[in-house]
Amino acid sequence: MPESIRNAIVVAFIAVLVAMVCVGLLLWRGRPAAVPPRADRGLPLLVTDRDGGVSDLSIKLRQMERRVGETQLLSQRLMEELKAAGPERTRLIARLAVLEKEVRGLRRRVQESEQRTRPITTPVTPTTPTQPTAPATTTTPSGDTSVPPPPP
Repeated sequence: MPESIRNAIVVAFIAVLVAMVCVGLLLWRGRPAAVPPRADRGLPLLVTDRDGGVSDLSIKLRQMERRVGETQLLSQRLMEELKAAGPERTRLIARLAVLEKEVRGLRRRVQESEQRTRPITTPVTPTTPTQPTAPATTTTPSGDTSVPPPPP
């Protein structure tokens, strides 16, 4: 092995060894120290509001905790009311289905009675070919159940 390769290997080994020692020293000295406890616990921690005012953080924290507690109580109460209203809701759904059936039956009966009471008209032929007659049509709104008057 030539002398120059051996010298390069020794220099690289020394450089790697020095780098490892430096990194170890940096890690040992640069280790973050534990956050020292606050010396005075009696002083309030002040925070700045969006509008520029300053307030105590512990007061804001208590207000938020109170709001969360109230919200949880309200949520629990609403869930209990929802559970209590479940059987009534089921009963109302069943009643609605019965009423819908009755309405369909009544509509069918009204339509049948309209068809029975509607007079059968024969088309009238015009007496003169220049005077066309318009077909007699009557329309009723969708909610109107009254019988339309017969055409003239």
